[in-house]
Amino acid sequence: MTETELLLTIASILALGIALWMLSGIIYVKDGTIAVVEKKGFYVGTYTKRWLFFFSPAYEVVGRYPLAPVSLTLEIQGKTYHISYQILDAKTFHYSGHDVPWAISLALKNKQTITLGQIQDVIRAIGCACIEAKGE
Repeated sequence: MTETELLLTIASILALGIALWMLSGIIYVKDGTIAVVEKKGFYVGTYTKRWLFFFSPAYEVVGRYPLAPVSLTLEIQGKTYHISYQILDAKTFHYSGHDVPWAISLALKNKQTITLGQIQDVIRAIGCACIEAKGE
């Protein structure tokens, strides 16, 4: 191998490495979702459907959440609740634990009686809109 071939090989390897490093900063957010992006553990932003390019691979998607309403059934203190909610503030939702059943059970853990109003307040507090809440 001549000196020129060696230099071309090294340059090719470096160029490929730089290209792969640059491609690692590409993030795609699907239609119907919202993504929370952080850089080294610090909040950067929330993004909806699009291709994103961040110069450094230190950026990462730490949460992807649906934009459409979500329905779930919970059992709290022997009662069944049917809840529909929609995420309005993905940042608040993500950093509040991003789990509606967990947030409701934690907030109402020591309550003797639970009302639908209390459940709706918890849902609003974590960045969501309560579309419907029914108890049996």
